[in-house]
Amino acid sequence: MGRTSLPLIIFMRTLKYILLGAFLLGCAQFLSACQQQPLIVKSMYDNDLKMWNHIFSSEPAMDFKSAPFGVILPHNMIVGYELTKFYKGLVKVTNPSVVVVISPNHYENGDPDIQTCQNCSYETINGILPLQTDLIQKMVQDGIAAPFDNTFTKEHGIYNHAPYIRKFFPQVKLVPITLKWETTQEDTVKLSKWLSANLPEDSLVIGSVDFSHYIPLEAASFHDIASYSTIKNFDYGNMYDLEIDSPPSISTITHLMEERGFMDAQRFQHTNNQDYHAERVDSTTSHQFIAFFKGQKQPEKSLTIMSFGNIADSQSIKNNTDSGLKFYDNYRWNINAANPNTEINEYLRDIRGYEDRYLVGADFVVFDLPEDSCHLHQQNGLHVSFCKFSQDGKTAEQIKTVQRQKTQGADYIYLLYRFNELKFIKQDEEIAKKFANNGVNIFIGRGLKTVMPVENYNNSIIAYSLGDFIIEPSVKKSEGEILEIALTPNDKRTFTFPIQVVNGYPKLITQPLDPHFQK
Repeated sequence: MGRTSLPLIIFMRTLKYILLGAFLLGCAQFLSACQQQPLIVKSMYDNDLKMWNHIFSSEPAMDFKSAPFGVILPHNMIVGYELTKFYKGLVKVTNPSVVVVISPNHYENGDPDIQTCQNCSYETINGILPLQTDLIQKMVQDGIAAPFDNTFTKEHGIYNHAPYIRKFFPQVKLVPITLKWETTQEDTVKLSKWLSANLPEDSLVIGSVDFSHYIPLEAASFHDIASYSTIKNFDYGNMYDLEIDSPPSISTITHLMEERGFMDAQRFQHTNNQDYHAERVDSTTSHQFIAFFKGQKQPEKSLTIMSFGNIADSQSIKNNTDSGLKFYDNYRWNINAANPNTEINEYLRDIRGYEDRYLVGADFVVFDLPEDSCHLHQQNGLHVSFCKFSQDGKTAEQIKTVQRQKTQGADYIYLLYRFNELKFIKQDEEIAKKFANNGVNIFIGRGLKTVMPVENYNNSIIAYSLGDFIIEPSVKKSEGEILEIALTPNDKRTFTFPIQVVNGYPKLITQPLDPHFQK
């Protein structure tokens, strides 16, 4: 075989290096193209320097005596100026290296219940808020949360807080977490234990949660009584019954605060969208600004009860209920219900707030009770005996039954009482006051057709008649009232909501805003 000429050898080597170089360049470009790029998440009022400087100018700062480990804050930007005051107070007492924001997954995006973002880059007017990637990666590796980055581009529960975090804690890194509505309490406990074990001591945890939704101010304020008491009392059994936008987020942060010994919960502000409107708004959102400080919980005794007027007991109405309209201490909105009219009772279809919110949130919902009996229930350290009697000439025996409830530990006696007459007479008043004089704290009359004013008598609440609530469809029109009661050891507050009953179905009546109403 002849020798290969030198020029050919040089040509072949040159070609080899050219091809190798091209291959390596192509690989580098391919790897660069395949490397995951940061997912830019923009904030509210994107890049609007003037707006954000105006929001950040809000004064005065909240006054904190010590550094909280966790806080609960709204993400509704109608209170953007109030958020500034809160963050300005925080920066005076804490300088966290890590901020965890736990938010509802508002749009129920993706399959995993607990999600985080591995590549989010939160863009604010003060620069990029970076992620704490080491903690996020470990959380994913440990199977605590699933990476689902696309959820976070539209999750305002987190991106509405990003500008504040970047502004007031410029060196901090973020761990974003979203929780779907059906996240179980068991999973929130696992998440809280993992956070407790892995977060540095100088962390700050934010539960980004709005409270009551889509109902009038008075109803929202009634629901917020139960929400705040449940949080302050660390009442995990009641947490998923609250009327808030993310029970799992509240469950997570309260379990975490207990793990770290920050159980002294204090509310610094309580607002509602109605506060910022001159005219009546029937669909509102409420906000509670809460901080958790080092120490033991400070129990708050309170409970809330929702009562209704006459409910027809004919077979036609009974056939339209799957379990009967009775007594509930755990009525919860079903977010996944395909047909909300089928829940509990179709006659409730028009009484609800948007997304079924009106009937959610009270500690006890009393449509009806078992006849001629009393049953003791407990909530937030208070005990109530719920009784039902009819006007049958046995008043003396009924009073003895009521009085026994006090000896069995009842702090309050609630009596649902059916009058014989359709119209109010003097004897009805005498009977109600006789019960009030002998231990009944809340008297709710049934049977009378006319709505009567709620009366305070001898430190008791007497509602002789709340009118009608659910009636025969053949009765074209009637009226009634829903009575909501909030109890504490030193106070009884009542909230009344007029309703119109059309063809058997109750519906809230829009009423003027009471200028003297206090949350």
